[in-house]
Amino acid sequence: MQCRHARQAPNTYTDLTINNGIQGMKRVARYNKNFSTDVENLELTVIEGISSSTGVAPEITTGNIFEGYKLH
Repeated sequence: MQCRHARQAPNTYTDLTINNGIQGMKRVARYNKNFSTDVENLELTVIEGISSSTGVAPEITTGNIFEGYKLH
C-alpha cells in the first residue's frame, strides 16, 4: 500500500465477518498513522455497502500517504 509493507505474524490470523447472503463484499486493509507518536498501523477490515437491487458501494477514505494523509 503506497510502498508500505505489512505482514501478519506466523501462525496467527485475523477473523473478518462478512454478513451472510451478501455477495461481492470486499476485504480491505486500512492504513492509519498517529502523528503525535509517528506510529503507523495497518488493520484488515470489511466495509459494507448498501444492499439493494443495484447495490451501493461504501464510501472509502483514500489519501496519499507521502503527502501526509493519515488514513488510506
